[in-house]
Parts: sequence; C-alpha cells; structure tokens
Amino acid sequence: MPEQEDANGQRPVRAALDVLSSTRTSIVLLVLVAIAALVGTVLPDHAAQEYVYGRTWFHVLLGLLGVALFASMVWRRRTGVAKAWGLLAHVGILLVLAGALITLISAERGIVVVVEGREEASFHREGADPFRDTPVPLGFSVRLVDFRLRFYPPAHYLCVIRANSRPLRLRVRPGRALDIPGTECSLTDIGLSPVGVDGAPPRPGRAELRAKAVWPSSSEDLRLTDGDAVGSPWDPDSGLLYQRVADRVKEFESEVEVVEHGQVVRRHVIRVNDPLVHKGTRLSQADYDRRGLRWSQLSVSRDRGAWFVYAGFLAIAAGLVSRFYVGPLLSRFRSARGARGGDDGAL
Repeated sequence: MPEQEDANGQRPVRAALDVLSSTRTSIVLLVLVAIAALVGTVLPDHAAQEYVYGRTWFHVLLGLLGVALFASMVWRRRTGVAKAWGLLAHVGILLVLAGALITLISAERGIVVVVEGREEASFHREGADPFRDTPVPLGFSVRLVDFRLRFYPPAHYLCVIRANSRPLRLRVRPGRALDIPGTECSLTDIGLSPVGVDGAPPRPGRAELRAKAVWPSSSEDLRLTDGDAVGSPWDPDSGLLYQRVADRVKEFESEVEVVEHGQVVRRHVIRVNDPLVHKGTRLSQADYDRRGLRWSQLSVSRDRGAWFVYAGFLAIAAGLVSRFYVGPLLSRFRSARGARGGDDGAL
C-alpha cells in the first residue's frame, strides 16, 4: 500500500513534467519569444529596451523557455537520429537564452549628441547625469556631416461649415473633381499653389486653392487662401475654409563619418530604422535639434550577446527543418530500400 500511495503521489509530478517537457510547450514558448524578439527588432533601440527586453514578462518568458528546454533534455531522453536533430534545436535555444543573459548582464546603452562639423568619441550611459557621469569611449569617433529632415507632401483640405452641424472636412487633390456630400455641387478644375514635393521642405508663403464650383442652377470660380473663411456660393447658410497642412516630418537623417586615427573609414546615413553598426557598437537615430537642426542625438548600444542569439536561431531552424523534413525523407528512403532488399531476398 505505501508503494501504491507513493506511485499515486508521483502521478501529478510526472504529469507536470510531461507537459513541461513536451514539444508543444517548447514550441509555444519559442513562438512567443520569437514574436517578442521580432517586435524588439523593429522598434528603435531605446524603445525596444523599454517595452520589450527590459520588461519582467520577457525575462519570465525566457526563464520558462529555459526550464522547458532543460526538462525536455533531461526527462525525455531519446536515442537514434531523431535525438541528434532534437539536440541541435535544444542547443540553439540554449544559445538564444545565453545571448539574452549576456545582453541583460553586460549590454551598454547610452546617448551621444553630435553637432554638425564636430566629432564625438564617447557617450554617456543611459539615465546618467552627463555632468557627473564619466563618458564611455566609443572606440572610434563619429562626425556629423549633415542633418536633414524629409517631409510628407502637404495635404490640402476644404472644410464646409454648416449651421447646426459638424464641419465637413474633404481632402482636395489637384486635377481631380470633388463632389460635396449632401449637395448637388462639385468642384472642378482644382488647382493648388504651391503643391509641394515629397521629401522636400514646405515652400514659404500662404497656399491658394483655385477651382470652379458647379451646381444645377449656376457655376462660379473660387479662389481661397489658406486659413481664410468665405461664404459658400451655392448655399448662403454655409461657409468654406481652405486649409493646407504642411511641416509633417516623414523621417530625419544624420549623415555621419566614422573616423579612426584621423582617417575617415566609413560614411553612413543614419535613419530611424537604419542604424550604423561599427565594431559591435550600434548608433541609432533618437532625437534632433528641432530649432536650428544643428545637432543630432544618437542612441548607443553594445550587445555582445547578439551573435549568440543569431547562432541559436540558425541552430533552431536547422533542427526543426531536419526534424520535420529531413528525418521523414530519410525514413521513407530507408523503408523503400528495405522493401527492395526484401523482394530481392524472396527471389
């Protein structure tokens, strides 16, 4: 009876280990970690650290994945070729976890502000007081050659203001007719000045809209200036307001040079999702001088665990492909070969 009770008492533990060490559990945890890592890759460095890699839930997720991997390797010992491919995937996950641990322990992050025409060879740690903190050497110098903004083309809107109703805001495009909802009026021969070019800064001066308003009883040429309200020619109880929305920043760029021993060794344009990576140091666009456009703020990160993570994901991919594709192909090949051998023996 005691032996039976011990066996019954071990059943919940064994069941928990079976669930924890199952392939399904590992795959679910791995997919969750991969999704989080993908989100962190898309985000800028400072945002990725704040919202993904530095969060407790991400650390817990990595810990659960490590425990599941350990349980799978120890509790479910297997033999044969399948074990080799499974071991490859497990080693890959261990490499990913090791890289994440190295990142959490030894990663360096900070900020460097570079002024146009000047060089900076060090950075300040993230969250540190720049007046008290000792600067950390970059290992090279970075010089800001030019900082520039790229803008979206200006957007043009016609607001129809009606009594006792919400204003109607309509997008206006040059050369396209515009029907006014709720009326029988339409605008044709629409012209805008200045229109603006994608990527270029907005032109100075007030914009102007020219169009021909057509309704069943008559027509009239319109000439509206940005920000000025006028009466509607087809409805005396409504008004028109033309608005030009400009200064919409599309992206900001820092054209920099990497200097070593007084020589320019590299030139790169840093954008929000296009950082500069040099000698293991990653420089990403973080902020800029919004008044004079004279300086650019770059976020600095050094992640020695990144290569472990890359190698781990390659090993995981190789293990999964071998397990679900190469393994079955080898099994079918051996079965076919064995069947041919049996037929030869029968003859």
